[in-house]
Amino acid sequence: MPLPKALLASLILTLLLGFGLPPATLAHYKPFPTDLSRSIHSEASDALIFDEAAFRDRVAQAGAGCERLACGVRKAQVVAEGHASSEPGAKKNQARVHSHLQFKADNQVFLSTSEEVTLQRDSTYPIADPTAISSVELFGQRAEFGPEVRQSMHHGFPFITLPRTYSYFDPIIHDHYPLDFVDRRDLPRADGSLRVFEFHQHIPPHAVPTQGLELAGVAADFFDEEELAARQLDPGAQRSLKPFYQVDRTLFVEPKTGRIVDRKEHIEMIWALDYVEAQMSIDAGEAEKRAIFIGDMNWDKDTVAAQEAEVTKVIKNLHLMRIISWVAKMAALVITGVLLYSWWRRRA
Repeated sequence: MPLPKALLASLILTLLLGFGLPPATLAHYKPFPTDLSRSIHSEASDALIFDEAAFRDRVAQAGAGCERLACGVRKAQVVAEGHASSEPGAKKNQARVHSHLQFKADNQVFLSTSEEVTLQRDSTYPIADPTAISSVELFGQRAEFGPEVRQSMHHGFPFITLPRTYSYFDPIIHDHYPLDFVDRRDLPRADGSLRVFEFHQHIPPHAVPTQGLELAGVAADFFDEEELAARQLDPGAQRSLKPFYQVDRTLFVEPKTGRIVDRKEHIEMIWALDYVEAQMSIDAGEAEKRAIFIGDMNWDKDTVAAQEAEVTKVIKNLHLMRIISWVAKMAALVITGVLLYSWWRRRA
């Protein structure tokens, strides 16, 4: 008498579910997507912005209580808006990512970045070919780069993120810097909490690589007597100040998926002679009166909620996959036992 066909079919099905479902699910979620469409918005930040016209008109403002560079600094509401999308790359394991980010002061764009780069879908690192193209624009002065080889990540983390230091790209200075693991955190949610890794990146003063954006004049136009002495500058010497950028960046990453769920940044962009003098100004508490842009860029609640929802969906599906796989394996074990018992009965 032949073995029951129904049991054999059930055994094949449970084995497929038990051993085939996990790799199939991971193959779906692990690679960087080729149909990404993600928008981000920041909370409105009370920031300081430089106004060159006001600085040039500082003589007329002599009685307004300001002096030198501080005459060009005004308060403004700043928000950041960005979008990232992806499409298939030249090879199956590649994704071409397009992204841009704009900073607006009182609804006027003053700083923007754009980027195109081809990533390895399994690692989120750029491929080892000159495919990266990027630009940064500050107050209408633009710098463009590429095609070039990019060696650091920017758009996400590996599917299994480790608690270690990563190299992370900053499009404003067009360079990468270490991003260090800090701690494990539980982000509060309405339905519980989400376990994430907290990473921090501190970038000390770097020149913003825009061409033609500078302030020229004698040193006394920019520094008072005490500052001139500290910098050993001749008051009448011709000097040029350029934009220098410092940032403290915190990322919260869900480690099972490598998705960034929250982002907080404090940016200080100031006028300085060089990076040493920029650090001196920041250390001396003089950054605000030399501000080009000083403010925060923190994702707003809707952006964070959208990232958390995306991550939660993946985590729930992975958890469901594990349950189905375990149940299928147990069912396969039971069916195998029934088949063996049936075979033994026939032999007896």
